[in-house]
Amino acid sequence: MVLEGVRPDGFTMVSLLTASAELGALALGRRADVYMLKVGLDKNLHAANAFLDLYAKCGNVKEAEQVFDELEEDSVVSWTSLIVGLTVNGFGEKALELFKEMERKGFVPTEITFVGVLYACSHCGLVDKGFSYFERMQKFEFLLIPSGYGYMVDLLGRVGLVEKAYKYIKDMPLQPNVVIWQTLLGACSIHGHLALAEMTRNQLKLLEPKHSGDYVLLLNLYAAERRWSDVHQVRRTMLKEGVKKVPGHSLVELGNRVHEFVMGDRSHPKT
Repeated sequence: MVLEGVRPDGFTMVSLLTASAELGALALGRRADVYMLKVGLDKNLHAANAFLDLYAKCGNVKEAEQVFDELEEDSVVSWTSLIVGLTVNGFGEKALELFKEMERKGFVPTEITFVGVLYACSHCGLVDKGFSYFERMQKFEFLLIPSGYGYMVDLLGRVGLVEKAYKYIKDMPLQPNVVIWQTLLGACSIHGHLALAEMTRNQLKLLEPKHSGDYVLLLNLYAAERRWSDVHQVRRTMLKEGVKKVPGHSLVELGNRVHEFVMGDRSHPKT
């Protein structure tokens, strides 16, 4: 585009930064930063928010905070990006403090802001705080979505309250989706709750019968209990249903290019 003599505008650069953030392509984002400084687009609030999101998603929390602190004007998007960024990088308590500061300054939280707050409570194991925030969130109609309830299930599951999490799902005013049931299954696996794991897997079979990860979690639980006949039964079922384990993969940025590596694949020149 630039080589053709077409100058990117702010919207184009924000799109580039957003794509870089989703790919974890920090080097590409930095090149965009240099270009924007050169052409005078560095004061664009939307671009600044995109940079903040990029640094946070790439794990560069200090740089994300620096971008936030240097904003000439901010918005709820700026606050939300940093709250979510802090949370996913393990700074849940700090994210909750930032949320309080955001409210003190008069910003109205969005759906994504609240999801970030619930995520922070979940990762910090703050059950009471999580329910307190969720009660506040229910005043907003846009929060009546599965993701909000999903983080509450995750919160209960992380602290070992798997039976309470199951009851919470059954009492939900919305139809629980695959992610919510998988969250509960993961908690059952961590805490060794086999009976509830079997019930949860039965629900998942109705929604996504060929997801290999669900089979593997249940198989591992049976193995931990030395129930080898059940282990073999799960494997037979996977074979019969044509369920295959999805190979692990990773995205690595090298030389301003993003390379995908898949376990067992020898086609890439770097493998």
